[in-house]
Amino acid sequence: MAHNEFTITVTALSSDDAQTAVAETSAFLAYTDQTDTIGYAPNFNSVTVHEEMQGVNQQIPRQGPDAVTFEIGLAIEDDDHLKRFMDELTRLSRVVSVSRTSDVIV
Repeated sequence: MAHNEFTITVTALSSDDAQTAVAETSAFLAYTDQTDTIGYAPNFNSVTVHEEMQGVNQQIPRQGPDAVTFEIGLAIEDDDHLKRFMDELTRLSRVVSVSRTSDVIV
């Protein structure tokens, strides 16, 4: 099994502050990931809250953060699991970007 590092940016919907934005976007990821990869023992390395992010939430003027970026370590079983996980995240409308930044065989 490989330990993979990912960077995932998610649009914040109606959060007025950074703490709520992080809670709301992480819950979105865990709930909508049908592969159960994020909900099963994630290792959050860092979280960045974007107050204004180019191209995100520009149609709806509002207060609060636009997006949250997670640097997260996840256990990936094999290439098929990685493909299903990446396909799943790229289909989610609120995921602005997802990339695998490293992998380590454990």
